[in-house]
Formats: sequence, C-alpha cells, structure tokens
Amino acid sequence: MYKYFAQSAVSDGVGIEGGVSNLSAEDVINILNRAGTWMFNIFLTVAVIAILVAAFRYLTSGGKTENVSSATRALIYAVVAIALALLSASIPKLVSSLVIRS
Repeated sequence: MYKYFAQSAVSDGVGIEGGVSNLSAEDVINILNRAGTWMFNIFLTVAVIAILVAAFRYLTSGGKTENVSSATRALIYAVVAIALALLSASIPKLVSSLVIRS
C-alpha cells in the first residue's frame, strides 16, 4: 500500500526523482494526506452503511428489546466510525504542522 501512495504522489508531480528512497518531508506529508483521505472515505462509507443497517434494525425490531438494543449498538458503532473518520482526516494536518514550521 505504501508503494501505491508513493507512486500516486509521484504521478501528481510531487517530484520524487530517483525513486521512493529519496523522499523529502513534503513528499511524506503528501503521502500521509493521501492515506488520510482514503481512510476518511472508507470510515465514512462504513458509517453510512452502519447507520442504514441500524435504521433497518429499528424498523424491523417489532418492539423487541433485544432487537432494539442490537440497533442501538449498530448506531453507536456508526458514531465511532464517524469519529475515527474525522480523526483520520485531522492526523495528517497535525503531522504536517509539526514537521514543517512556517
């Protein structure tokens, strides 16, 4: 997966001459930004699917407490996935602010 992000950064004109072994700090930050974007999109997609599953479980619970609690757990997992998605989107920005001081 590292090679994919690195090659993707190269194809976007980051300017890695001589291969992946000569990465500068800005190249690493670009790779981290790409990884964070991918993680954000994956977690957000999982969260939307979990919310839809929880809604379906609520609709089909028929008032049974074990089915309602199962739907509640699914909804909690969806909220955790959204929190992780927001965290994964902020980590590369935090790292870049610590590495490159302006």
